[in-house]
Amino acid sequence: MLEQNLCHLSGVRQVRWLSSKERAVKAVKHNYQAIVTHLENTATDAKATADAGSKAKGYHKAITAIKFVRLLHFMLDYLPLLAQLSRAFQEEKLLIMEIPDALEQTLLALNALKLYPGKNTREFLDKFDIQKKMFAEVKLHSSPGRNADDLATNFTDCIVDSTITYLKSRFSVLQEKPLSLLMIFNFQKWPVDHQQLAAYGVSELIELLETYLYPHFSEDERNEIVSQWPALKVYCKVWRTAKPVDVYSMLLQTKPTSLNAMIKLIEFVMAVSPSTASCERAFSKQNVIKTQLRSVMTQESLRHQLMIMTEGPELKDFDPDRSIAHWLDSSLHSRHIQGHKLKVKPNDDDADIDDVFFNHLSAKKTFTCRLMVRKCSHS
Repeated sequence: MLEQNLCHLSGVRQVRWLSSKERAVKAVKHNYQAIVTHLENTATDAKATADAGSKAKGYHKAITAIKFVRLLHFMLDYLPLLAQLSRAFQEEKLLIMEIPDALEQTLLALNALKLYPGKNTREFLDKFDIQKKMFAEVKLHSSPGRNADDLATNFTDCIVDSTITYLKSRFSVLQEKPLSLLMIFNFQKWPVDHQQLAAYGVSELIELLETYLYPHFSEDERNEIVSQWPALKVYCKVWRTAKPVDVYSMLLQTKPTSLNAMIKLIEFVMAVSPSTASCERAFSKQNVIKTQLRSVMTQESLRHQLMIMTEGPELKDFDPDRSIAHWLDSSLHSRHIQGHKLKVKPNDDDADIDDVFFNHLSAKKTFTCRLMVRKCSHS
């Protein structure tokens, strides 16, 4: 037992994201035998307080129930399916028309989980001795007169059914207009037959333009977009196996003249965000920059630093020399580096910035200033 490598259990009750919950459940399973042994020792330890002993005895009874261990292994089959869907929504390059496929994949996997036990559930069934009620080296118990296996099966089926119902209800808006009309832009779902492809999406495109987007397009633009719909099909047909976001991004960059009106509509389609993950990441970065010690930071400075953190280059690709030189040369007064006042910059507007920079700073101070800029830009 002492030679076993244990997983960290902190934050099990305070996790937020599904991926964190998945890691927490994995830790409980990995440390299960050690946890049971520790609770047994605490419950029978004469030196332990009465409160600690009673709590340990209650926890021990709860986690050595057959239903608990069965559900623990079930959760390790169940949570990864939802965590995978959750991670898909964290991607910045996710378009609204790609959500139905990710959702359908999760729903099919959940239904399969009801019919065929997952890897971890099978592991429990293999290790559990029904006659002796032993799981590995741990003695389990069940409620008198109740079939623990049937109860656990019914409960897991109820969890799966409730999850499927919730997901369908949560994303039912995708079946409603105007979002349902945007699904015609998922070229991976376009029919292969030429006649079916020619007629595909025409009525949906006209309804989208005439009913929902008419304030943003003139009548001539709407007619031109409809006339360019076949040209978009020809353009995207050769990229059927590529990701829609990559193909449409390339379209917006190249701007072919044959799709000049369609490009404006593609911009609208790509602007529909399927999740708020990017906004939440921006708030997290803002909290890193705007701390209690930087209370006098202006809104403009905060906006600039957020732009650097979100859109700036990687730290390894950033050369701070030009930024440092600009910072030194842009002030109306003398700059201070580590408590040292620098010389006043020359009055000659044509002076070389690099000369001013290296005349003011020694090699050591230059290196220190570079580190300061890197820390401010990428902290």
